Amino acid sequence: MKQFLFISFLCIFLFSCGTNNKEKTAEHAAIDSAAIKNLNIDTTVKDTSWKTIKASAAFPSDSLTPGKTTAESWRISGFDDPEGFKAFFKEYKKWVVEDNVDSISAHIRFPLRNCKSPEIFKKQYGTYFNKKVKQSALQQNADKFFANYNGAMTGDGELWFTDVNGKYFVIAINNE
Repeated sequence: MKQFLFISFLCIFLFSCGTNNKEKTAEHAAIDSAAIKNLNIDTTVKDTSWKTIKASAAFPSDSLTPGKTTAESWRISGFDDPEGFKAFFKEYKKWVVEDNVDSISAHIRFPLRNCKSPEIFKKQYGTYFNKKVKQSALQQNADKFFANYNGAMTGDGELWFTDVNGKYFVIAINNE
């Protein structure tokens, strides 16, 4: 696992040091893929929705860069239908504006680290969905999510979403 993390860091570093042209990106992707194959590293990981996925060694364009979230990022994050999630997220933003606690709580995968049940969430909604969390959701562009093996996040990680059999749930609320 340490080797995989080192190679991943190295890949990101090499990608960020190069220019953003397609030749450099393809060159880095080829080098990164070859390096992982030569090390015989098992890059199979489990994501939070318990789906087995294959991590990619190539980073030709990921969601760390400005622009659209790539198909590769969505695949790694376990979202089978990114367009369906984007449509859901537009509706989710309406719920946040309206403080629709019932709809929001129906799309949280309990227990969370900081909230164990829907009842507690509903009673303390204003604490969990404070100004920071609400702004994160409302300012999030549906085409520019950061998505990785943990899921898709808004802003700086205030909300994390996952896809569970085509239904979308919040799996973390970071309100501090």
